[in-house]
Amino acid sequence: MRMMMAALMCAAAACAQAATTMELVTEGDVTRYVVTVPDGETYTLTESDAASFGTTDILKTGGGTLVAGAAMTNYVGDIFITNGVYRADAAGACGPNAGKVVVSGTGTLMNGIASGNDWSSSGGYPSLGVVEKVYLEGTGYNGQGALFNDQVNCQNFAHYVYMTDDALIATHGYSLQFRYAVFDMNDHTLTLKSTWGGFIAFTASSNLLLHEGDIEVINAGDTRVGASVGRLHFEGNYAAASSTNTITIHNGQTVSFRALSAHKHNFVMKEASVLQSDLYGIYFGKTSATNNIVGTVTLEGTVTNILPVNTGVTLEGQVKGDGGFVSGTFNTANLGGWLQLACPTNAFAGGIDFAGRAGLGELGVTGGVSLIANGAVPSNGAPFKIKNAALHLYHSNTYSANTYDLPDLVVDGRATITNATSRLSASTVRASPVTSSLPSPATSRSALATRLSCSGTTITIV
Repeated sequence: MRMMMAALMCAAAACAQAATTMELVTEGDVTRYVVTVPDGETYTLTESDAASFGTTDILKTGGGTLVAGAAMTNYVGDIFITNGVYRADAAGACGPNAGKVVVSGTGTLMNGIASGNDWSSSGGYPSLGVVEKVYLEGTGYNGQGALFNDQVNCQNFAHYVYMTDDALIATHGYSLQFRYAVFDMNDHTLTLKSTWGGFIAFTASSNLLLHEGDIEVINAGDTRVGASVGRLHFEGNYAAASSTNTITIHNGQTVSFRALSAHKHNFVMKEASVLQSDLYGIYFGKTSATNNIVGTVTLEGTVTNILPVNTGVTLEGQVKGDGGFVSGTFNTANLGGWLQLACPTNAFAGGIDFAGRAGLGELGVTGGVSLIANGAVPSNGAPFKIKNAALHLYHSNTYSANTYDLPDLVVDGRATITNATSRLSASTVRASPVTSSLPSPATSRSALATRLSCSGTTITIV
């Protein structure tokens, strides 16, 4: 009996230790409600809890999860998260006033609030409201991220986000977007992690990505097929203010553009990374602002292009490294766009293997590779392969070169060489006023062969 009573007392003591506690603690001249949720436990804040907090700040600690919903709508204090998870589950979860949410140590702010992409009251305001300021640093609880978006489509997270040190932001599926929002990196390194095809986007009508540091888009490390696939997306006028920072896209991850401003970031593309155009076509022979990378692009492996019809990417800056480009042929919807290279000192060794779409008519193809300057494809690199695609060679008074020295050229299926003046006239290819050193049957104006291989090709526009 005594042993049984002792066991019951130990069990009761364990239960007591596992309970969530809320204590009013004063340290120096700072008084806060310290809310401790033990590891493995979950506690949901009530209206009574919120009323008891009054205007006093909250310090969330303990390895468990504190769930906040509409009960916190009238809370007017600041929230500090130093350990465990603070889960915002409904509008008003962090209060309505111009307070702040500060995440540090091993704390995670988990967003469970969906929001639209406008500024209407029907779900369009930022999920954390228009006035709250969010301060982030660290990798979060158990590496989840200082900010973690949990399976909701959040198209408008917060109006103000500030990094106080290096930080990890993650999303589990769906999207986490910073739209029309100030995102101040304060020159720190931002690491992004997405799973199950989720993406993290910077979307704005003006340049609001401030004091940029480096950005790393990492592989989540989940070995299940598709589990570690993620994407960083730039849209609108979100673009780097300088070219001193670097964005690194790791294995299996994607960077995509629906951009109206040229990007001055330097990009490092790892093996099996992906370059994607989400909207907007290229302008032949012009390094326009849309979907244009001005910074240096370093290819550390084979990079897959996803370039749908009527879209494209221009690489104005130097492209270098041991890697090259291939087309994402696993889905024909990914084909038909354009890759335009502009730098005459490009130095990538891995070549290009580009596939477009076979179009209408015997010679019809959609999509291809556009070169603005000789040297845009290194002549001493790996072979240049085009399949069901056009090779556009630009020449005008703006650019003096009218000769293009290419590496070994391999044509497979339908293909053509053109210097048409517009993307539309070149995407449904017809005979173009060019001559080339290609052997028969490509010595006229178009390459029409089942497979054609040419060594050390030189093409001259006349």
